[in-house]
Amino acid sequence: MKRPTSILLALALVLCLGAAAFASGPGSSGIDGLPGEQSLDVLLNARGLTRYMDDVTDGSGDIEGPGFEAHVSGGIPADAVRLVVVPITDPDALAWFAGCAGGSWTSGGVMYAVFYEMADGTRLAASGVHMTVQIPAGSGDLNIFSVSQSGGTASLDFTAVGSTVSFVTDGRLYYGPVRRQAASPETAGAAPPTGDGGTPGLWLGVMVLCAASLAGLAATARRRRAR
Repeated sequence: MKRPTSILLALALVLCLGAAAFASGPGSSGIDGLPGEQSLDVLLNARGLTRYMDDVTDGSGDIEGPGFEAHVSGGIPADAVRLVVVPITDPDALAWFAGCAGGSWTSGGVMYAVFYEMADGTRLAASGVHMTVQIPAGSGDLNIFSVSQSGGTASLDFTAVGSTVSFVTDGRLYYGPVRRQAASPETAGAAPPTGDGGTPGLWLGVMVLCAASLAGLAATARRRRAR
């Protein structure tokens, strides 16, 4: 009767591992409502954003808008006819942007979509565009992030002078300043996070269930051996 007992023990172990995996759940790094899940055209039209553009067929482009300047000279795709910069202040978009940068950052109040367009409206990645943007007063610990439509991020080198920061685009779609969040009184003295996003109570229940199941199977095996 050893084989049935071994099979039951193996089955119990598989069930316990499956329950543990369920208890851990998916990672908490996923962010819902990415602007990249819809086309940029839908985003612009739905939220009434303004496009600032300049012709780049002569190999350079300059744009000046509210709170920003953009300049590019050289390195422009051959099919590009215009440089486009779109300031975005929609709260949902800014929350997504700051979330992509990481949980320790909060939005600096604006982000920018920066890209080239072909004559037919096809968008092209815009790298090498020199951006200078105004930053809110009291920004404190500041950083500049670029974010792709899929949520991929990079921290960019930047130069801060007075109330402005300057950086160079890296080909992603969105750019903007973020500020480090101040620790709340509840979390200031808390231990660093361990990365375990599971629920402790659920984990404990799974462990108790697994232990009880294995103990029961072991007792059954001992009784069978005693016979």
